[in-house]
Amino acid sequence: MWGLFFGYAQDPKYREIINNIIRTKEEVGMATELLLEVSQDAEERARMRSRKKFLMDETSNMITAKKLMEKGRVEGMIAGKAEGRAEIFDLIAQGVPIDEIKKRFGL
Repeated sequence: MWGLFFGYAQDPKYREIINNIIRTKEEVGMATELLLEVSQDAEERARMRSRKKFLMDETSNMITAKKLMEKGRVEGMIAGKAEGRAEIFDLIAQGVPIDEIKKRFGL
């Protein structure tokens, strides 16, 4: 695959084959990125690094948001269960029949 890549990477006729190699072989993809980075001017490299940083930050933010949402969901479930228990105890204290309490809470 390296031979195909180096032999035909610049030939537009083989662009599809080269793209498939880049997609299937991670190290070839990494080499392609490095080659593009080295061949660009300093300003373009800075833009490319900035874009990579932005994408990494976006990924990190999404992961953090998912973790916080899950934590909030779990905390909400715990709080809801505690409120539900308190409400059940209040109804029992008021003398509401157990069958009626089961109906209200779908038990």
